[in-house]
Amino acid sequence: MKWAAHDYFGDAEATLVPEVTVTDSPKLNIDFVAFAEGSQATKKYIAIETQAIDLRGGGVGPAWRAWEAGDVANWRSYFTEEAARKGRKDTIDYGVNTGNVYKRLGTQVAVKGEYLKQIEVPLYVVMQQSILQQLRSRVNFTPIQDGDQWDITFAGFEYTGAQEPNGQLKLERAEVVRTTLASYVEAMTSSGEGSALYDEFVAKVQKKLKTSSSQASLFPEL
Repeated sequence: MKWAAHDYFGDAEATLVPEVTVTDSPKLNIDFVAFAEGSQATKKYIAIETQAIDLRGGGVGPAWRAWEAGDVANWRSYFTEEAARKGRKDTIDYGVNTGNVYKRLGTQVAVKGEYLKQIEVPLYVVMQQSILQQLRSRVNFTPIQDGDQWDITFAGFEYTGAQEPNGQLKLERAEVVRTTLASYVEAMTSSGEGSALYDEFVAKVQKKLKTSSSQASLFPEL
């Protein structure tokens, strides 16, 4: 967020406001809004969306309890204990769900970008570089040339392995790419993802049919 504010406002002091609901019906939230200090008439605003990588595989509560207890070396036993207590299989299958991020982020950028375009507020979308790369592989928008007008700035950051003085993992900017809303929406609607989503839809219907065969006869014969 600090990078986005500095990119747009330069060295001017900026205020960051989190979780701004801009419309109630339908409800539309902006992760952060930043504005530079100054008179109300001359204030400039930017919207900032942030996106992390989704994890799959369930909660991490047992691992957290192991960390709180200072027993990290035996973290696995905490999962076994919870599985026994809740009567479920003692399995762990964590992974990264980048596909889910795309489905959510891709649409959000288009919807929020359209709203912000109407009020002439630029949109920054900040995420890990791997997510930005995946997004661009699916939504092949055209980057603008330096100096051209833009509506959306995507910024990808990556962990370096180093730590900040406060103990946080250090992130470094890997890529910045700007585009127009028109280019993004056109790329999204012509990306070919429709057929892939359709195939996924059909697969889920068929999977549900196999597990709920009794529901298949709900409709009376005509």
